[in-house]
Formats: sequence, C-alpha cells, structure tokens
Amino acid sequence: MKYYLPIVMLLLGSLWSCENATKEIPGPQIFNIEKKYEVNIDSTLLLCPKITYDYESQYEWRLNGIVIEPKDPLEYEHNKDDFSFDTYYFKITTPSGFDEVTFTVHTMKIVDFEEIKLEKGHDNQGTDGVHTTKEVIFPVYNPDGSENWTGYAISNETRKEQNIKYQYSVNASSGAEKSKKFAVFHQDNEGNKNHRLYFEDGKNHSLKSISVNNTAYTALVIKNGDEEIPARAFDKDDWFLLTINGYDNNQQPKGSIKVYLADYRVNGSNKRFILDEWKKINLESLGAIHALEFQLSSSDSGTPVYFCLDNLKVVD
Repeated sequence: MKYYLPIVMLLLGSLWSCENATKEIPGPQIFNIEKKYEVNIDSTLLLCPKITYDYESQYEWRLNGIVIEPKDPLEYEHNKDDFSFDTYYFKITTPSGFDEVTFTVHTMKIVDFEEIKLEKGHDNQGTDGVHTTKEVIFPVYNPDGSENWTGYAISNETRKEQNIKYQYSVNASSGAEKSKKFAVFHQDNEGNKNHRLYFEDGKNHSLKSISVNNTAYTALVIKNGDEEIPARAFDKDDWFLLTINGYDNNQQPKGSIKVYLADYRVNGSNKRFILDEWKKINLESLGAIHALEFQLSSSDSGTPVYFCLDNLKVVD
C-alpha cells in the first residue's frame, strides 16, 4: 500500500492541474491591421481588425483622440474628400485581458494613371498635347502621331524585348504596387521641349513620393548593347542616372534628387545592377512645388533615355 499512495496522490495532483489550466483563457489579440495606410481622396478604406476570439467583449474606437461608435464594432469605413492624416485607436477588452492597436491613415491624391483609358497598349499623344489626371498635367510632343515622340506616354505594356517598338514596356510585370497602368517618359535630347509635369491649378503642392523603374527596352540595351543605335553594353564604371528637379510656381528651383537606374561603378560593397522593380523615391525634401522636371544622363551617350513612373503621391 505504501507504494501505491504516492502514485495516487501524483495522479490526483495532475488532474487538478489540468482542470485549472483549462479554465485559464488567454487575453484577446488583434491582428490583420497594418500600422500605416495610404488611400486616395474619395476612396473608401474598410478597417477590419481581426481578433482571436469574441467572448464578453467590449470595444473602443478613437479617431484623432475622439471616441467614435461604428455600427459594426469590428468595421469602420474611412472615407475623406480632402487631404488628411488621421490616427486611429482600437481596443478590445474581455474578462481575461485586453489588446490595443494604434495606426494611421494618410488620405492623399495618388496619381496612378488608372483612370486614363487606353484604346491600345499605350497612348503617346494625349489630348491637345497633354495627359491630364488627378489635376496633374503631363505634356507630350508628338505632332505627327508617330513613334517619334518625347514627353510622357501612358502604358500598360510589360513585354520585354530589345526592340524600339517595345519602348512602352516597363521592366517589371505590372505598374507600381501591382497596378495596371503607368507613365513612360522619353527625354528630348535636343533640349527643345519643356517636359515638366505640373499642377493644373497653378499652385504649389507637397509631394510624398514617386515610384520609378526602367523601361524594358532601355534595360536590355544597357545589358546587351545595340549596334544600330549605337550603344554599348555597360561595363565597369558605367551608370544611368535620373535627376528629379522641383520648381515652385515662380519657376524657382526647390531642390533635386538623384536616382541611379543602373550602376556598374565599383563603390564599396555595392553590386552592379539594372533596376528591374519599382522603386519608391521620397520627394519630401523638395518642399511645396508646382512642377517636376526629369533629366536622364548616362556614361554612354547611346543609352535610350526612357524611364517609367507611377504613383505620384500628393499630400496637400
């Protein structure tokens, strides 16, 4: 008997521990919420925090510190008709504890070219020599309606082939952030045309960022060279540079930003690259501007002077 008693006591203790453990419900957790959102003016963003369980739950929402009461405690529709930067707070409380999250929604004007209709894969003419979208004007010079154009074309093309007729293809599988459309810039190397994009209202506006990439045509010429242009394949110390210049509505320069679209220079641990994905460029250092000017330069004068742009984000 003396051998069985400790075993019985151990089993009873284990059962008591398991019984108590099953009664301990962990506190709730919130997931599926990003810390930062960006949304277009007049677009609806449905905020739907997910929770691990709902048991005797109480919810709290705050918008910029003020309590709000959505009809559905787990859904809130963010929709603003003007520029704004809002801070949301969401909290769930149950008898076992609570969880909370704070996140921001930046309402801005995102120039993404999606509203421009394309009868074919690209438009290199516009209307009266410009493309206008979200109150931003993109000039294009193409007096005879040919493939000999400069300025801005709108495109949805992604075919990668080293041929001038594929000059409208981006060096990626889509527009920025998986969008369908984007713009292609072709520089006027003769310097006869001003191809600055500018705001239709004549005022200065603050920009957050723009996404850029190579055209597939330029990227392939950089990689392989092209005897017909002629252009050489890039080698050590070659480069392809985009310079972004800002101007206010008095035509005064507000600053510039340099972005390498291809770089074969030996610089520390940096590897040679030809940009083949959308790269977001911060434009906040330019301050309030009225126009953007793009300048392309290369270590090889034969490099085709194109690049793609998308998602110009205007914040006021």
